[in-house]
Amino acid sequence: MRTQFITLFGIVAATLAACSDDAVKPGNLVVHWSEGPTATCGGRGHATIEARLLSGDEVVYSGSGQCPAASSEGTIGITNVTPGSYKLEVEGVDATGKGTYLGTVARQSVAEGKTTDTATVALTPKPARLHVDWTIPGGKCSSSNIKTVQVSLYYKASSESILQGAAQKVTCDNTVKDPDDPKSLIAGVLFSDLETDDDAQLVIDGFDASNKKVASGKSQKTDSAAADFLSVIGFGDDLDVIVDLTAVP
Repeated sequence: MRTQFITLFGIVAATLAACSDDAVKPGNLVVHWSEGPTATCGGRGHATIEARLLSGDEVVYSGSGQCPAASSEGTIGITNVTPGSYKLEVEGVDATGKGTYLGTVARQSVAEGKTTDTATVALTPKPARLHVDWTIPGGKCSSSNIKTVQVSLYYKASSESILQGAAQKVTCDNTVKDPDDPKSLIAGVLFSDLETDDDAQLVIDGFDASNKKVASGKSQKTDSAAADFLSVIGFGDDLDVIVDLTAVP
C-alpha cells in the first residue's frame, strides 16, 4: 500500500511539473514612436507619450514616458503582456492631460516570452468631436412650427468661412447615440473626425413644414465664456455647444 502511495504521489508531482513547464510566459513590447521628420514634442506641446494595448474597446495594458521638448522620437515599454494580438494606440498628451496627436496599429502581435519591437508609429493630428444642441422659441419642438433644423459648421470663420463637410439637416427633436455611452441617446447632432485646428462657427436654421426658414442662430464669436461660445476647434477637442435659435420674419 505504501509503495502504491509513493508511486501515485510521484505521478501527480510529475504531472504538476509538466503543467508548470507548459504555462504561458508573458511577453514585453517596446513601442517606437515619432512626431515626424521635423516636428518635436515641444513644438506640438506634448509633455508625455502614452501607449495602450486594447482588446476590443478595452484598454488591457499601457505605458507612458516623458516627451522632452527637443525630442522627435522615442520608445515606451509595456511589460508582462499576455501573448496575442492587440490594437495599439500611441498618443501625444499635453501638460493638461489632453491628447492631441494619435497613432494606431490595427493588429500588434506580442510574442510569448520575448521582447517585441514595434514598427515606428507616427503621431498625426487627433480628430476633434463636436456635439451640438439647440434651443428654440417656445421651448419644445413638439409645440413649435419648427420641424427641421440644418446645422452648418464653418472653419476659418474669421476669413474664408469654409464649410466643414456637409451640413446636417435633421428633425427638430433629433437624437444621436451618446459617443461615451452607446446605450444612451442625446439630443442634437454630432460632428466626428474634425481636423480643423482653426477658428470655427456654427450656423443653425430652423424650417417649418413647408421648408420655409422661420428661425436661425449661430455660435457667438466673442471672448466671453458664454455657453454657446465657439472659437478654435483644436486637435483632440471634445466639445458640447448649445445654440439659441430666434424667430426670423
